[in-house]
Amino acid sequence: MRREPKDDNPFAALLDFEFRRYATPGLIKVVYIVLLAAIVLSMLVGLVSGLGMLSSRWTVEIGLLTVFGSVVGAAVAVLLVRVGLEYAIATIRMSSDIAKMRDELRSYGPSAAAGQP
Repeated sequence: MRREPKDDNPFAALLDFEFRRYATPGLIKVVYIVLLAAIVLSMLVGLVSGLGMLSSRWTVEIGLLTVFGSVVGAAVAVLLVRVGLEYAIATIRMSSDIAKMRDELRSYGPSAAAGQP
C-alpha cells in the first residue's frame, strides 16, 4: 500500500494562500477526534436526559425513546462523519495523483500530453 508523504506542519498549509498544499490531510485526525468527542458528549447528555425522564414526571416511554435515540443517533453520526471524512481524503488524494500524472505527461513533451505517438 502506497502512502502519501506527510506534511510536517499542517497548520502551515492553512496559510498557503496559493493553495499548493492541502491542509485537510494533516488536520483530518484532529477533526475526527473533535467530532467524535462532540458526538460522545451529545450521546451522554441524551442518556442522562433520558434516564432523568424515567425518574421524574415524564412517562417511561419518552425516557426510553430518548435513551434509544441517543445511542442510535450517536452511531449514525459516527458513521456519517467517518464516511464524509474518508470522502474528503479520497478526493484530495485523487487530485494529487491526477496532478502527478499531468506533470509526468508534461515531462514527455506536448505530443505525449495530446495522446499522439
